[in-house]
Amino acid sequence: MMARMFRKPDGAERSRAWGVLLLFILVFGAVICHLVSSYTHYVRVQTVFMAWDRLVPVETDSRKSQIAANTAALQLLIDEGQNLGGIELKGLTFSTVRMRGLNLDNTIATDIGIHALLLDRCSLDSSKFTRVRWTRAAISNSTFANIEALRLVLDESTILGSSFTGASLTASSIAWARLDAADFSDTLVDDLSFYESSGLRCVFDRMSGDDVQFLKATMPYAKFRNVNLANARFEDSDLTGVDFSGAKLFKVDFSRSKLARSIFVKAELENCQFDKSDLRGAKFDGAIVASVSFDAADLRGLNGEKTSFVGVKGLLPSSFKSALTNGDTHIK
Repeated sequence: MMARMFRKPDGAERSRAWGVLLLFILVFGAVICHLVSSYTHYVRVQTVFMAWDRLVPVETDSRKSQIAANTAALQLLIDEGQNLGGIELKGLTFSTVRMRGLNLDNTIATDIGIHALLLDRCSLDSSKFTRVRWTRAAISNSTFANIEALRLVLDESTILGSSFTGASLTASSIAWARLDAADFSDTLVDDLSFYESSGLRCVFDRMSGDDVQFLKATMPYAKFRNVNLANARFEDSDLTGVDFSGAKLFKVDFSRSKLARSIFVKAELENCQFDKSDLRGAKFDGAIVASVSFDAADLRGLNGEKTSFVGVKGLLPSSFKSALTNGDTHIK
């Protein structure tokens, strides 16, 4: 009996023992890998929440602030319906940020870069933006009423059904953008560019300021009623059917633009150029003009619609050098 208990294991028994040991090592290794993976995920999640803690106006220690300041390419998906009004963003770079149905009023953002921002049904009213760059953003049904923006960049963005009413936009750019039913009424602008942007049903009523550029823009039937603009540029643009009624324009250039069926009724135009523009069927009735040029412009009627300059004050024959006219051109 004792001899059997202490005998040497044969080859089969040794193989089974090694198999059990190997299985134990594999199971133990799998557990360790799972723990490491879970810890790594935990650290990443904590980094995101530490960074977000820095954005929300709550007390944060220096360690959290340092993590937030150094967090780049941060990915955030913020739950719908949260009230994050008054948050402060500074010196951060984000990518793939998606925000829906949020209250972000009174946000203060400085030196922020966001690529491919998705902003839907959010409110950022009365916010302040300084050197904020949102390229290729998708913004829909959101409001930016009364914001103050210095060097705000929304280039190559899509802005649908959103409002910037009462905003102050300085040294900013919304170039190569797609705008649909965007409202920029009552905005104060200084050095704002819409270069090569396109828009449908856009409203710019009562916009005022200096050096706004719509070069090569496509904005048919946009509303510019009662704007007050100086040194603005609309050259080479499609402005078919735009409404500038009651506008005050000083040194504004519309050269080579499509302005068929446009409306400048009771507008005040000084040192403006419409050279080589398509003004077929346009209406300037009751306008007041001074040093306005229509050289080589097309002033013919369009499909029975008259191009009308009835009651225009300050109009001189020399303004129409080489202009194209026909029986539907009314200059009185």
